[in-house]
Amino acid sequence: MPEDSTKSQIASVQVRGLYNRFDHDITFGETDNIIIIHAPNGYGKTVTLKLIDLFFKKRFSAVSRINFSEVIIKFRNNANLIVRPSNESNENLQDNNHEANLKNLKIFFRKENQEKEHTIKHDRSVRRNISRSMVDRYVPHLDRLASDVWGDSASGNVLSFDEVMDLYSDRFSNPESGKKLPAWLEEALSWANTRLIETQRLFQIESERRYPKTSRNSDNSTSVVYRQAKDLATRIDRTFALYSVKSQKLDQSFPQRVLIKVANKEAPRDEEALRKEINDLERKREYLTEAGLLTQVETALPLSSMQLSEDLRRVLEVYIEDTRDKLTTFDDMFARIDLFKRIINGKFRFKYIDVTADQGVVVFGDSNVPLDLSALSSGEQHELVLIYDLIFESNANSFLLIDEPEISLHVAWQKRFLPDLIEIMKINRFQAIVATHSPQIIGDLWHLTNDLGRQTLRNDQFDLS
Repeated sequence: MPEDSTKSQIASVQVRGLYNRFDHDITFGETDNIIIIHAPNGYGKTVTLKLIDLFFKKRFSAVSRINFSEVIIKFRNNANLIVRPSNESNENLQDNNHEANLKNLKIFFRKENQEKEHTIKHDRSVRRNISRSMVDRYVPHLDRLASDVWGDSASGNVLSFDEVMDLYSDRFSNPESGKKLPAWLEEALSWANTRLIETQRLFQIESERRYPKTSRNSDNSTSVVYRQAKDLATRIDRTFALYSVKSQKLDQSFPQRVLIKVANKEAPRDEEALRKEINDLERKREYLTEAGLLTQVETALPLSSMQLSEDLRRVLEVYIEDTRDKLTTFDDMFARIDLFKRIINGKFRFKYIDVTADQGVVVFGDSNVPLDLSALSSGEQHELVLIYDLIFESNANSFLLIDEPEISLHVAWQKRFLPDLIEIMKINRFQAIVATHSPQIIGDLWHLTNDLGRQTLRNDQFDLS
């Protein structure tokens, strides 16, 4: 039987021996689903987020490359997952010095009287099958500077082949693909659907979706605001398809259900109550049209001057029930679109966004002049991309790892981030670890913070008092 989603939430993450220097303890409050971590640069905030994400995404070879001694993940159902690099030799990797540095991982599961163990063994090297030309083809933002040297336009670094493999080997294949994990481990890993929201949010590299470059001159990077606009249009289309299917099914049985209602002579509701319900449904249709979910408002029923007989009221009762059932299909999407527009339009100045079924997100400037999405400033794009991600691409089982949400945002927008996040969590009951340097992000929510800079450093290497 699957775990209750609330009970299987993460209670704490402890990372021991990070860089042989730090012991980090990130513990949620008993009823809190947000925790804010902060520390000076170099204390491993971003690496800690990546380590959590890599583990739950089963990218175990990437986990083993991170220098740590132990990760302990405690769940609210009293289960624990413990990950430790193993000192056992990796005989199958000894022919490649760099891959030989990959350590096996021992994973322990503990809950009540249960204790289980599994070892992840790295028994083959991805690098043996990757040519230099494949690097050119599948990592579009690397430019070959010499035989085994690339310039990384994303970071500005110059990388050797081994460094490229460290950073991007997962673009070519997943070393863990095809390896069957024990059922208990698969289930435990499913409890946290981690989503790492990194500082670079505006562009997505197509090779991450395994689309190869067609030529060295092609650009496989995609602007995320355009992708999200298309994604919203697709989501609306799917929702409308569900509405159409439900409508067709109800319309087919409508005559039969009306005849049964009339034949049974059931006492109908009073006229005033029926008129109110019909008016409420008409307003709901208007809201859905304004939200971009319905393309046009259906013609209102001509009831204003009509006396409603008992039989007509019985017919209207079936009509109201069907219409309410049909429009309920849009409830979740409407709540998300409405919140998305309120948050974004509450911050944008001289521009505003709207939502349409065919384009998804559209932007307007002064005098309602339509603008291309590229007309948004860097800060506006960061805000739109981040809020869209939180509202539409996260769900109740998501465990969000948000790195420096303050990037490119004005101080006033930074101050609104956590209140917006809390508002979004009313429809998306996820958990989130937020890593930040900004006191404006924290605002008056210091009770949700965890200062990693003041936690125990190994061997008392620094005095932070």
